[in-house]
Amino acid sequence: MTTKTAKPPVVTLEAPEAPAELTPLQEFVEHQRKAFAEAGKAMMALLPPKFQSHSEAAVKEAIEGYRALVNNTLDDIIESLRKAKVDSTK
Repeated sequence: MTTKTAKPPVVTLEAPEAPAELTPLQEFVEHQRKAFAEAGKAMMALLPPKFQSHSEAAVKEAIEGYRALVNNTLDDIIESLRKAKVDSTK
């Protein structure tokens, strides 16, 4: 039979490893990623808040429309496969 001890586990903290030096290509890619993100923020700042909220709602509605279309198509395919399935007991 095992007994539980009240001693807490020993935790050792290690110093985090220093980040590796970036290659010139990695550094370029990182700068481009940051520049793209900032450009996106600048474009959003130019648009009025109502436009942003309405365009976001429009995208969500379009996604829901495509989701309904795909789901209904899959349901029709499954139903057609069920009808076409040959009874294996014959």
